[in-house]
Amino acid sequence: MWHKVPFITLLLGLLPAAYAEQSKHAQKESYRSKYYNALACYRVGEYDKAYRLFEEIIPLLSGKKEIIPATFYQACSNFHRRSFFKLKEKYEGSARAFRYFYKTYPEAPQAEEALYMQGYALYLASPDVALDQTNAQEAIQTFQAYLDHYPAGSYRDKAIQYQAELYDKLACKAFNNAKLYHQLSHYQAAVIALTVFQQDFPNTPLNEEAAYLKTDAQHKFAEQGTKEGQKDRLKTTLAYCHSFLDQYPTSHYVQAVEKIYEKTLAQINELATNP
Repeated sequence: MWHKVPFITLLLGLLPAAYAEQSKHAQKESYRSKYYNALACYRVGEYDKAYRLFEEIIPLLSGKKEIIPATFYQACSNFHRRSFFKLKEKYEGSARAFRYFYKTYPEAPQAEEALYMQGYALYLASPDVALDQTNAQEAIQTFQAYLDHYPAGSYRDKAIQYQAELYDKLACKAFNNAKLYHQLSHYQAAVIALTVFQQDFPNTPLNEEAAYLKTDAQHKFAEQGTKEGQKDRLKTTLAYCHSFLDQYPTSHYVQAVEKIYEKTLAQINELATNP
């Protein structure tokens, strides 16, 4: 029986390697099974389950080719999840996930969509116009980055559309803030704020009303002041009147601006007569 001992010894020596290989194969099949299961859940719209499965499997995919689509589909799953009650937080989280994917895998086939989806998630996370518009500003920048990188991209038209909507939202917020100074009778501050608004948002339809309010605020500011420097303030009012009438000759504010103009002229003449 002595001749069987070496064979048994050899067999016992091979067992650890065999177990290790079997374990490695099982682990490989396990992560593949979870990966394809997650993909299947995503494709049938089970986004919450898909998100959890991708969350489990991604740490096991380091260095493997599946990590790129897994990371992308996890971000997509998070975007579509239904278990979130606070949509703003969900979309902000999705935007971060798409941003991470784009920065980590800029050459991946999904990179274009990831950059667009980052902007779209921020667009959806931008709140009512009265609230903080940080997400809107970031979305505009992201859509611009998309248009710069993919000028003929699949999402070009949508990016332009959403960017324009966000621009209008920022313009509306800035206009409301500037208009508030006028409503509170802080006329000098109103003139400054409305001027900044016109410079920052030169293409918005709100500029017509902004120009009228600035003209009116400048006139009222001139009237409130002492005689010292009043003539210069009234001359500035005339300049604003001329600018408005030249730019908006058919505006429904024309009559109001003409009245300001006539009154301002009379006040300048009175100052000249009675300095």
